[in-house]
Amino acid sequence: HTRGLSDWSSDVCSSDLIAGGVFVWKNYFLYLDHLRDPQQFPLHPTLLFHPDHAGMDADILVVAPHGRSSLLEVLASLEKGRSSSFGHIPNLALPENSGFLFTKREEEQVNYDEDFTRWDLINEMPVKVPLRTSIGCPYRCSFCDFCRLFPKVFIRTVKSLSQELKLMKDRLGTTPAIVHVSDDNVFISKKRVQEVCTAIIGSGIRNWIGFMRAGEYTEPELDLMVRSGLMLGLIGVESGDPGQLKRMNKRQDIEKVKRGVEQ
Repeated sequence: HTRGLSDWSSDVCSSDLIAGGVFVWKNYFLYLDHLRDPQQFPLHPTLLFHPDHAGMDADILVVAPHGRSSLLEVLASLEKGRSSSFGHIPNLALPENSGFLFTKREEEQVNYDEDFTRWDLINEMPVKVPLRTSIGCPYRCSFCDFCRLFPKVFIRTVKSLSQELKLMKDRLGTTPAIVHVSDDNVFISKKRVQEVCTAIIGSGIRNWIGFMRAGEYTEPELDLMVRSGLMLGLIGVESGDPGQLKRMNKRQDIEKVKRGVEQ
């Protein structure tokens, strides 16, 4: 799939389109499943890397969980002129007439404490502002692909969270908004309940939602969540049947789920 990449180039113009993100990253894994076992995982026409989609509007796809380093290399190549070459840049998918060419895979070096969104540079703030306080999930539920997409768990420091939250608050001013914590599990540990809620309280932001597990929290922890402005806890119960939970490797106790509903 990398044959001829050194000759791949693009005519640069003002309408060049570069795409990336979790949707691209997830479809790459589906494509790898197909390569590993074509019979069990056929290349369905709805999948991104089906040859029929090679005529898409995007000129370059960044295929990586974060993608910043590859994107910066692409931009540097584009600045060189109309015969820019991208075959040497890792973690790309390049659409061609007959399909996609994939460049070499390279693990990214990402510091999530430093590589967060610069909200002070955003032209227009969204009504629902995304925030990642951690990446990855320690649980390995069989139905979920989070642990495959982001196999390593990284927990941001309170200092890093406070820095980003301050940028949000300064940029929002008095504009109504909701912070959407997009972690797989925002309260990944007991310590994390204190750290995240305290950071949000210190920022002055009072409206947020996030994903969490049910029934794991004490009354003082729930009180802290309320004081931090938690409006909605998004909980994946999945099933009320212990046997099904066991088959799914969902490490969730039914009694804790009931308690979580009451909480």
